[in-house]
Amino acid sequence: TLGADPVSLAASEGGGAFRWLLKQWTGLQSVEWSDADVGCDGLRELIGTSPPCLHSIVLRASTKLCDAPERLPLLLSVLGGWERLSSLHLQGAGLTPAVLGGWPAQVFPSVRRLDVGWNRNLLADPHGAQQLFRILDCVPGVSEIVLAGTAVVAESLIEVIRHVAWRNVEILDLGGNATLLSDEAGCAALARVFEVAPRLRELDIWDTGLSVAGASILAMRPSYPVLTALMMGSNTDVLSSEEGCRVLGKWLSRCSSLETLDLSSGLLHPESLLALAEQTVCLNVSCLRMQMSEGLLREHVGGKALRALLVRCPFLETLELWDTGATLDGIAGLVGS
Repeated sequence: TLGADPVSLAASEGGGAFRWLLKQWTGLQSVEWSDADVGCDGLRELIGTSPPCLHSIVLRASTKLCDAPERLPLLLSVLGGWERLSSLHLQGAGLTPAVLGGWPAQVFPSVRRLDVGWNRNLLADPHGAQQLFRILDCVPGVSEIVLAGTAVVAESLIEVIRHVAWRNVEILDLGGNATLLSDEAGCAALARVFEVAPRLRELDIWDTGLSVAGASILAMRPSYPVLTALMMGSNTDVLSSEEGCRVLGKWLSRCSSLETLDLSSGLLHPESLLALAEQTVCLNVSCLRMQMSEGLLREHVGGKALRALLVRCPFLETLELWDTGATLDGIAGLVGS
C-alpha cells in the first residue's frame, strides 16, 4: 500500500524504481495507491512489467481520476486490456452521475469485485443508480459489490437491483449509508435484494440507520438460507433497545447458515442483550463481534446477559469483546460465578 503519492504514476518515468521492485516481488498479488496521481502511460507500463500473481490494482481516493472528462475512460481502457484483473477499485475516486455518463463500453470479463464506495452522493437519487448500470454492464461476472458511503437511498437501491448482474452477487457492502434503512421503504428494498440475488451470502449494513420498524420487515421474510455473514454494527436504534433486539432475534432465527455476526458499536446493554437471547433459540455462528459496546461488561448483570446469549451459540469459536468496559464483576457474571 502506497499512500500520499510517494510514487507517482502520472508519467511512464515516474515509477521506475517501483517497477524495478515489482520485478523482485514475484509473489505480489495486489498494489494499492491512495490519493495518487495515476497516469495512463505509467499504469500501462506497470501492468506490462507486473509479476504473474498480480491481479488487483487499487486506486483508492485517487480523485484526480476524474479531474478531466477524458482521463477515466483512458485509464479504464488500459485496465481493460489486462486479462488478470479481478478487482476494479474506484473507491473515493470522485465518481458522480455525470462522470459515469461518459463511462466507456469497456468490458472487464475477469472482474469479480467492484468497489465504488465512498464516492459521496453517487447514489443519492435514481439518476445515479441508472448511470451505475454502465459499470455493471462492463462487469458481467461480478460477485462482490461495494456501495458503502455513496448516499444510497431506497429509490436508488430499487433502481440498482433492476440490473441482471445481481443474480451472481454473493457479497454486498452498503455500510455507511446513514439513512438507507431508517424507514420501511429502505428495508423493503433490501428485502428485495435477497430475491434478485439468491446467492447473497455476506451483507454489510453497518451504520445504515436500521430502524425497529425496518428490521421487522426483514424479519418477516421466511428465510435467508445462504446468508453466512451479517455486519450490522452502529445501528443503535435496534441494538440499544429491548424491542429492537427482540425483532433482531426473529430475523436471526431465519438465518440458518449464519456463521459471522457483527453487532459492534451498537450501544448494547444488558437489557437489550437479554432480550436478544430470549428471542433466540439457537445461533449457528462461529464468530461473534460485540466490540466497542462500552459498559456492556461493567457489571455482573451484563456478563450474565451475555452468557445467556452464548449458551445459544453452540458452535461459537471466536468472540470479540474489546472495549466493553469489562470489570472483574462483569467477567464473573459471564463465567457464572
